[in-house]
Amino acid sequence: MAANFGPPVPAVAALGSELRQNLPPALVEALEKIGDQIEIEIPAPLLCAASVEQLAGTFERAFPLARGPHTSYQSWRSQ
Repeated sequence: MAANFGPPVPAVAALGSELRQNLPPALVEALEKIGDQIEIEIPAPLLCAASVEQLAGTFERAFPLARGPHTSYQSWRSQ
């Protein structure tokens, strides 16, 4: 039998809905636009990459810290 610790945590969807109700509508709209732009620039190109090179290039543009000599796919590939 499992023990319960503390109060139950509400579902993420419920938290998002509650948060949206408490924020000004203009802020909610701005955050949705930012989320849409992030989706266009990062997950969509990563999921639609036609080659490993294209995937690596998109990843390195989106996450510039991954461009170091030890983590870069391009530098590994050229060795």
